[in-house]
Amino acid sequence: LACNESLPSPFSARVSLQLLADVAAEAQSRTDLTSVQIDALLQMPNGIAQQGFDQSVDGSASDAALDIIFAATVANIERTGVQSDAIICLAMEALTNWASACKRKVTLSKLYQMNRGSDTFLSVIVSFLSSSAQRRAFSSAMYAEMAVIKCCQSLTACVDNSGDYGTQLRTSAVASLLQSIRSLQFIHDPVNLAVSHGWEDALAALSTLASTLAREEVDEISTCRLEGSTDLIELLLLLQQHPQHNVATP
Repeated sequence: LACNESLPSPFSARVSLQLLADVAAEAQSRTDLTSVQIDALLQMPNGIAQQGFDQSVDGSASDAALDIIFAATVANIERTGVQSDAIICLAMEALTNWASACKRKVTLSKLYQMNRGSDTFLSVIVSFLSSSAQRRAFSSAMYAEMAVIKCCQSLTACVDNSGDYGTQLRTSAVASLLQSIRSLQFIHDPVNLAVSHGWEDALAALSTLASTLAREEVDEISTCRLEGSTDLIELLLLLQQHPQHNVATP
């Protein structure tokens, strides 16, 4: 599988990403395997045949999948049109499925570690949920809202995975998210955009992301030990005032 035009592949980017999303979803749906067995299956070395990604000797199926998803996302950031919009949304759906299936491996720390040039996978997702997202010309309002929802869902799934809890990498990743609330209007700008367009599903996804981040990092945020903690608390209070019950945080 490959999502980069410079690499030979019998599949288009959309087909490759759909296959990746389906593999992880199918693994999760298996009732004849335990969660531990599913996790081990998706960590199988060289479990995904691919070229040009993840050349480390410890490379696993999930590593290869994340590399392909990351490459497809980066390749379509500056592009416009229905095809690119669809690929971005499908890439985020695939990431969500792999995070849900590989709770031990697909974590916030992993996104923070992965990079292409000066961009980390985490910073790329954050860019879709910040002030810069409004500068991207989506082909339709439907894809603009869908991109917000899919990015929220993928990031929420990775934040929710606690396999990296207590590590310095996770602390650094959380710190970068909190600092982005003020510096990049992370979550804030998409909330304003969703309110102005009446995107209730996007608002609910943004609220879930904010509350998951606060819940998983409650010790650091409640004591304001990390810069940006108060910004998240203020954001949660703002969302709590929303009349729709699945947007207002508990």
